[in-house]
Amino acid sequence: MTQKVADVRANLNENIVNAAKIIGRSKARRAVFEEMYRGKKKLKRVDELMQSTGLGRVHVLNEGKKLAGNGIGAQVKVDGRTAYEKDEFFVHHNDNLVGEEKSSSEGATGRERAAPGAPPCSEK
Repeated sequence: MTQKVADVRANLNENIVNAAKIIGRSKARRAVFEEMYRGKKKLKRVDELMQSTGLGRVHVLNEGKKLAGNGIGAQVKVDGRTAYEKDEFFVHHNDNLVGEEKSSSEGATGRERAAPGAPPCSEK
């Protein structure tokens, strides 16, 4: 069994920003994330996510795998069926994550600019 070795308490803001980037502007990934973390159930089966999001099985599996692969949940088998398990960090910081993602997408224009440097020197 593998164990997480990341120190989530030391990098709280970084983890929230990273998760917001992973979820990104994908409506499908956001829907799967929100349904994974809605309610008190720790595990959500793919069938449940399909019904609540309206996405197909393969689409839910693809988006769930992206989330699980980046540590925003875990993919597990329950009675031979695929399910997704909540990560405790995101259970407690879900509101911060949703706010961070919305604020970053509102300010995004599609283009990133380099940070302004020192103005060029002019010689006289």
